[in-house]
Amino acid sequence: HFIDMDKLLTWVPDKQRGPLPSVTEEDVCYIIYTSGSTGRPKGVQITHRNTAAFFSSIEHCFIMYSDAKCLTTIPYYFDGSISDTFYALYKGAFVLITPALPIPSLLIDLIDEHQVTHMVAVISILKLLSETFLENPNKFKTMRSILTGGEACDKQVVNNLIRAFPTLTITNAYGPTEATCDSITYTIDCNNLITDKDQEYPIGKPLRTIEAYLVDLDENGIGELCLGGSQLFSSYFNRPEETARVFRMINGSRCYTTGDLCRMDEQENFIFIGRKDDEIKLNGNRVHLSEIKNALSGVAGIRAVEIIAIEIRGQKQICSFFEPENRFEYDDFEELREYLKNVLPSYMLPRFYLQMIEWPLVPSQKIDRKKLRQIIELGCVERSIYFNVQEEKATMVSPQTANNL
Repeated sequence: HFIDMDKLLTWVPDKQRGPLPSVTEEDVCYIIYTSGSTGRPKGVQITHRNTAAFFSSIEHCFIMYSDAKCLTTIPYYFDGSISDTFYALYKGAFVLITPALPIPSLLIDLIDEHQVTHMVAVISILKLLSETFLENPNKFKTMRSILTGGEACDKQVVNNLIRAFPTLTITNAYGPTEATCDSITYTIDCNNLITDKDQEYPIGKPLRTIEAYLVDLDENGIGELCLGGSQLFSSYFNRPEETARVFRMINGSRCYTTGDLCRMDEQENFIFIGRKDDEIKLNGNRVHLSEIKNALSGVAGIRAVEIIAIEIRGQKQICSFFEPENRFEYDDFEELREYLKNVLPSYMLPRFYLQMIEWPLVPSQKIDRKKLRQIIELGCVERSIYFNVQEEKATMVSPQTANNL
C-alpha cells in the first residue's frame, strides 16, 4: 500500500490549512528515551541541527541515492529508525516498512519482491536474518549496503554475507543516542575482510561532524571515549543534574562521556574494548569483562557470549552465558574451561557457565543484562549452577529463559 501525499493534502479543507510553524536549528527534533537497562531511562533531546549534521555525515559511508529502496527493521522508539526511515526519506529513497516481528522468511520475500538495496539492522537481528539470506541468494542479490550496530560486530556473520555477496558493503557503526545515532563507522567489503580469529573489526573513525577523544589512558592505551561536535545532544529532558554529570570540557569543546572504553590501532581506528562499568576489581585484580567475552567467543562452536559479574553470598563472581552454534548441546565444559585457562589469568576465569537457548532482549533488541542477573540469582537459589574450582568439575543446568522469569 502506498500513500499519495499530493492527494492526502487535498483532504484538508482550505480553512484548516495554515503556514508551517517556524523551526530553528536549535529546536528539539525528537526525544528518544534510553532503554534503561542499567538504570532510570533518560529522554535524550536531539535538535534539528544535530539531525542535519548526522545526515550530512552518514551519507559518506552509508551511501544512498534517490533510486535506493530501504528496508526498515528498527522500531521508532529506537534511534536506529532515524537511519533506516528518516535518513532514507531525506535522500529521496523508497522506504519499505516491515511488520513489527522480523520474520526471516517474510523479510527475504519482501526484499526480493521490492528489489531492496539498503537496510539497517542491529547485529542480533542481522544474525537472525543472515542464514535465510545465505539460503536464498537469488532473493538477496539486489542488496547493496547494510548498516549495522547497537552491539559488538559479529565477524562470522559479516564475513559470511560478504563472501556470498561480493558487491555488498556492511558498515559497522558505533554511537550512543546522545550523539545522534552513529558517531564512528568502519565500512567492510570484500577487500578488507578480517579472517584472523584473534582480531575483531574496529568501530572505525569518527564521522566528520564528530570529535572523538580518549581520556584517562591506562598503560595499555585504553581510555574512556568522549564525543563532541555538532551531533551532540542538547540535554536530557527535565534532568539538568544528569546532563551536567555526563559532560566534560576537552580542548575547549563540550564533550559527552560515553562510559565506553576504547583504544586506537595502527591505522587510527577506534577499537571497542567494553563498558567502563564492566571493569571490576576481583580479589585486588583489575578485570575487563570484555576480555573474557572475547576469549570465550574464540572457542569453536560458540555463537554468542555475554559476561556479567554478580555478588553471590557476599563474594563477587564472574558469570558466563553462551549460545552454541546450531543450538546443539555443548556438554564438554571441562574442555571449555581448559581453553580459557590457556588464554586468561586464573583470576579471570568464570565461575558460572550457562548455556542459552534464547536470549532475553530489551525492546531495542539488545541483550537484557538485568534478566541475565535474574537467571543467575534464581539458579543459585534453586540449583547451584557453577564450576567447582576445588573439584575441577563443571555442573551444568539449563537456565530459565526470559519467558519463564
